[in-house]
Amino acid sequence: MLRPARPGDEGAVQRLVRGCLEEHGLGFYPEDVDRDLADLATAYPAPDSFFGVLEEDGRIYGSVGILRHDASTCELRKMYLAPERRGSGRGRALLAAALAFAREHGYRRVVLETSSKLEAAIRLYERAGFRPEQGVTCDRCDLRYFIDLTPAPKA
Repeated sequence: MLRPARPGDEGAVQRLVRGCLEEHGLGFYPEDVDRDLADLATAYPAPDSFFGVLEEDGRIYGSVGILRHDASTCELRKMYLAPERRGSGRGRALLAAALAFAREHGYRRVVLETSSKLEAAIRLYERAGFRPEQGVTCDRCDLRYFIDLTPAPKA
């Protein structure tokens, strides 16, 4: 179940992210690019930003964040899924929930930065409609993607 992160989730999220990064030979930098994981509520302030965790059986297996850049643009951040939950559709569900949040909050564009080593994640992003663009700002990342959102259908 995807739920908003709560105070106290930071340690489990840090372990998840660190493990996923190390699995692909990437570094975890708590004083730099990963410092947002030390205080999720401050780093992803509601109502314009969101950090969610996939919790099952009392354990956090996934994470995803949406961070506001400006009134029309947000960034998909820290989308990770534990190896034992991959290939089950949970990654697609995390991405769909993040994009739904972005649409609901009026964002027209979502950007993300990733590493070319995260091949499965790249395939997921591309299948969802993300396209490459220039402008990487993260030392760990060598790819940047974006998607232009269409408004959510009216119910």
